[in-house]
Amino acid sequence: RAQKHGLCVMSHSGGTSIPGSSPISHEVLLHLLPDVCGHVNGGTTSLDEAGIDRIIRETTMALQVVQAGNLRAALYIVKRALEAGALGRVCVASDTPTGTGVMPMGVMKSVCELASLGDLAPEIVIALATGSNARAFRLAAGTGTLAVGAPADLVVCDAPSASLASDALSAIARGDIPGISCVVIDGQVRVGRSRNTPLANRLATITGAAVAGGGH
Repeated sequence: RAQKHGLCVMSHSGGTSIPGSSPISHEVLLHLLPDVCGHVNGGTTSLDEAGIDRIIRETTMALQVVQAGNLRAALYIVKRALEAGALGRVCVASDTPTGTGVMPMGVMKSVCELASLGDLAPEIVIALATGSNARAFRLAAGTGTLAVGAPADLVVCDAPSASLASDALSAIARGDIPGISCVVIDGQVRVGRSRNTPLANRLATITGAAVAGGGH
């Protein structure tokens, strides 16, 4: 098996992906035992609830919840994982581009949906979309986390200008996508205001550095 050679194994799950293929049921996943259960909330057709419960209860695989999947199933998975003390296994992703479309803000949209509808603190959902992914896919130590010595990869954002929220976290809790005005990668400002997110209520002010044009 690939896992014996140190490879991270990810598997499709749920309904058929392409014409002629077969669904990947929870029975198949329990036999394969991949490291990451891809789009466990459907891509776009989800697994049944009893199967999801068994995956959460009987395995340690990471549970990838995606924007291009089933929102109802995503909320169920997060709820059951939380009840089982397995929330740290949940990873938020987009699974795009697919037939669902090209979604530059796919992950951020999922973060807002899970925080506003799933009774999770926004900072917890952000962690599921960053550090949990880094851990599941075995990225360099510190990736996706805020800590001394960790890579300085940061997003500067605020509540959108028309939101009732006072800051980015409270905007996410309301389901409003925050406005991004700066992206820092490896400790350097790489991108200014996003072209896709709403205008931030408070914009980042940058002095003494040249910044590339707005990013996506």
